[in-house]
Amino acid sequence: MPALRAEILPIARMILRDAQAAEDAFINTMTSLLEHLDRVDPEASLGYARRAMRSASVDILRSRQVRDMRSAQRGADGIRKADPNRSTEPVERLDAGVTDPEGRALRDEARVRILAAIGGLPEPERTIVQLHLVQGLTLDECADKVGISRTSIKRGLRSGRARLARELRDLREGDDDGR
Repeated sequence: MPALRAEILPIARMILRDAQAAEDAFINTMTSLLEHLDRVDPEASLGYARRAMRSASVDILRSRQVRDMRSAQRGADGIRKADPNRSTEPVERLDAGVTDPEGRALRDEARVRILAAIGGLPEPERTIVQLHLVQGLTLDECADKVGISRTSIKRGLRSGRARLARELRDLREGDDDGR
């Protein structure tokens, strides 16, 4: 058993990058191995254990992703219900140096388009982008508020920014076509 543990535990540690989760995967793998002991050829048991460890580790990763997405959705719903009139302070920075009426009108139109594009993002990207870019929270503050990991916040922010850039580019190109 210790030799098998030394052989397959590093697989889970490499995949999961978490010692406790790797231990959980090891326990799941050993349970599976014991359940199927009568059907596993002793010569192939190490290969079976390796595959079972990899599968158990991937299952844990998938369940983390699902948990993070559900948690982000719950966090987004709670934030929306708790504070429907969120501050748009960083978006207000569009005001910088604009004093003429035409410039203000263009700025207001840009603000409306940006906020509408953010509102059109899917969850949880919308909430993450609103918290970080609109309200100015740090990544750690966003993670605490939404209840997911900082890494998930960074991932959601990256994909949200990409979608936002595409949407705003499409709006700008639509304006150029209409003129």
